[in-house]
Amino acid sequence: MLGSIGRPEPVLNVDHCLNLVQLWAWFVPALGYFYRREIDSRDSEWGPTYLKTCRCAEEVASALVSEYNRLLGERGAEYDENGIRKATS
Repeated sequence: MLGSIGRPEPVLNVDHCLNLVQLWAWFVPALGYFYRREIDSRDSEWGPTYLKTCRCAEEVASALVSEYNRLLGERGAEYDENGIRKATS
């Protein structure tokens, strides 16, 4: 039964992770805005903590973009090597 599950594609996995980080970057502040009174009453340090975390997320996103481009380049080289993709003239 598990034989029908294909091997995960690294390019797609990295793309998915990058999309999740980008979604998180706008979704969390949107929720924080609408629930700001409740959040501030329970955790007044939420804003600075989010900003610090967001800087870390930007570094992760940058690393994911670099990895995505590297994997995509490898995939393109593999296609060229196997004759799957036609060379542009």
